[in-house]
Amino acid sequence: MFASLIVAQVRTKKSNEVVRFFEDSVIPAGKTQLGFRGAYLFIDRRTGKAASIALWDRRQDAVAVERNGFYQQQVDKITDLFTVAPVREVYEVILKTLFRRGRNSLLI
Repeated sequence: MFASLIVAQVRTKKSNEVVRFFEDSVIPAGKTQLGFRGAYLFIDRRTGKAASIALWDRRQDAVAVERNGFYQQQVDKITDLFTVAPVREVYEVILKTLFRRGRNSLLI
């Protein structure tokens, strides 16, 4: 599994718009991309610092969205919400641990 990590600075008063865009555009459109497994969005509403992680089956899938223009199309739709342009990097997921709420059992 691979992850694309995107870090950006967004306008603090526009963080709700970023969340809506992620829910209404990025996730549904991401589902149409080969190897897309899901995504997370993180925002510090006080500072406007934002990050997202998208999970991909293969490195080729994570890189393909830049080559085929998908990534840039999504960024272009909300460019006015950024104060600093996003930076995107791809990493291999080496370790993943999730726990069930209220239990000590590990989900993998």
